[in-house]
Amino acid sequence: MGFFSWDCAECGESIRNLHTREHQGIVWVKPDRVHRGPYEGYGMVDGHDAHAWAGPVKMLHPACYSQQAYLDLEESPNAYDQGFF
Repeated sequence: MGFFSWDCAECGESIRNLHTREHQGIVWVKPDRVHRGPYEGYGMVDGHDAHAWAGPVKMLHPACYSQQAYLDLEESPNAYDQGFF
């Protein structure tokens, strides 16, 4: 399986993985929790697997996160460039 990523729910730009020079980290907003950290490119954020999440995925760049609530954000679409290319 190759890299994959999402577009930021706030600015719409690709969330780049840590294998790029453009990596900024990631913020995953869930209804009851926020996960932050580096993004390795395969769906894991702060030790949690986005593949196992049943709800809409809402990911942001750390610079775009300003305490938005889960319900205030749109779902993050899959990034066309897979967070790398």
